[in-house]
Amino acid sequence: MAPDTLHNATAPDDDVERLLTSHLVTDALDDLTEQHREIIRLLYHLERSVAQVAAHLHIPPDTAKSRSYYALRALKKALAARGHRAN
Repeated sequence: MAPDTLHNATAPDDDVERLLTSHLVTDALDDLTEQHREIIRLLYHLERSVAQVAAHLHIPPDTAKSRSYYALRALKKALAARGHRAN
């Protein structure tokens, strides 16, 4: 293997950690309301701006910001209930 390939290779432990984290977050999202899941999906998974999310949901931008704040708080609480500690 070339040195560049070795340097860029992902360690198996990193892949396992990423997979476990993905499952944990997916499970925790089930605890959230549909509004909170949707705002997180749009902002973080689809990487939309607050303005884009507000337009998509037909809500004011400040409402989208507020909803995202409370959605992230709820997600953090759901993750903590599953034993995940924030770094």
